[in-house]
Order: sequence, then C-alpha cells, then structure tokens
Amino acid sequence: MADKLELAKEKFDHAGLFDFSSYYSFAHAWLSEEKEYGVVEDLYSEKVSGNEREIAIKWTASKKVSDYFKLELKFKFLIFNLV
Repeated sequence: MADKLELAKEKFDHAGLFDFSSYYSFAHAWLSEEKEYGVVEDLYSEKVSGNEREIAIKWTASKKVSDYFKLELKFKFLIFNLV
C-alpha cells in the first residue's frame, strides 16, 4: 500500500495585472522538461460570465524514481474573476 504525505499547501491571492497563460505554460514546461515529470491534466473547466472567467485546473505529475518508488504531485488551480 502506498503512503501519501501532504508536503505543502499554498494559496496565492493577487489583484492586478497577471498573465495566466504565460504562468500556465511556464509551470507545465518546468515540470515536464526541467524536472522530467509526466504531467496529466485531469481537469480543465472554464466558465465565462460577461467579461470574467472562472477556471479550474487539476494536474497530476508523476516520476518513477526506482522499481519500488514513484513520486506523485497533485496541483489544483482555481482562478476567479479573471478578466
């Protein structure tokens, strides 16, 4: 049976200019190319209300360390009031 441990849980709150598409591309490339994780997008949903968007994204990134160990990282992005 696999042991799971929550290492970190962070919240980022920002009001102002922010290029989400560049952040999304950077984060995905950093995990897959720099850290060599296989990244699977488990969920991508987008709701548009007027000129605002609400986006929910879930990623699972995994990497085999040995025949007995595998690292798995789970990411959840919730973006509200994106204009």
